[in-house]
Amino acid sequence: MGIFNFFKKRKELNEITDKLFKEVFPRGKNEIAEDASKLSNVLNHNYSLSALEKLYVNAASYFYITEDKTEKNIVRYIVKQDDINFSESDAKKLYKFLVTRSVQKNLGTKDEKFIDMLSTGVFGGDAGYDLDEIPDSFGEFGLDVTNPIPVNGIISNEVYLKRLITDQEKNIQWEREGSTETENIENKIDIYKIYDSDKNFICKIFISPYHKRISNKIPKGFLLKN
Repeated sequence: MGIFNFFKKRKELNEITDKLFKEVFPRGKNEIAEDASKLSNVLNHNYSLSALEKLYVNAASYFYITEDKTEKNIVRYIVKQDDINFSESDAKKLYKFLVTRSVQKNLGTKDEKFIDMLSTGVFGGDAGYDLDEIPDSFGEFGLDVTNPIPVNGIISNEVYLKRLITDQEKNIQWEREGSTETENIENKIDIYKIYDSDKNFICKIFISPYHKRISNKIPKGFLLKN
């Protein structure tokens, strides 16, 4: 690579980084300092503010750009950071802080009850089951409304679907049809139309997004990607 191309790519990378920084922190360093101070209170001032600010910037940026905003993924990213020895329990507190911040910014509200309710629905929470299949469900797993796939929050619906391929090892596509209810399952159930890579309809898959984790069980006729 020539020296000119090297500096050109470096300039482009800096421009992308600056744009991301402005999108995540529109008020710049003042916003970071304010958020880090609030976060420090949540964490009982267990970390130096300078180290916490750096981790917070990294975590908030990753939360903004990643498609997988589940607690498991974000917490894993946080605890892997080398600059600060962050415990898993504190990483979960930081995750909740990021979720609350995201809801506040997108909806412009500080109503804590509403934020908690919406956050649980979208990002998941401690409600529901920590199981691969919901107790008292019946019918074909994932293919019948009475036996929906348990996942952790609405954002996990597509995280789960992205793991699936057909039993012929073909990629799938999907389209959300809406939501429904059934007597044996608490809360609403999301419905997805599933297509093969040529957009031929395969089936409908039913997902219950109000549980503690993403199921590792798969519907009949599908496989998990390697």
